Amino acid sequence: IFEQWHRGITLYTWLSYHFPSTFTAVDESFAIKEECENTIQMGLLSLRKPNRENTSGNTDEHLKHDDNKSVRKALGIY
Repeated sequence: IFEQWHRGITLYTWLSYHFPSTFTAVDESFAIKEECENTIQMGLLSLRKPNRENTSGNTDEHLKHDDNKSVRKALGIY
């Protein structure tokens, strides 16, 4: 679903450059696009095992921190 939103927002942004008098919500489209990208990223990160060792022997620190609880909640990741 989020990938479809992202395609739609990208199309809207492209159209706003070509038809600026018709597609005027450029700032909003960038904000929605960024939120959508963050949601997709969180979904992809949730597919990884937490505390997994990487090749250098360090744990994935970014998986330990929950910076965007609303996105995780929207994805059903608690």
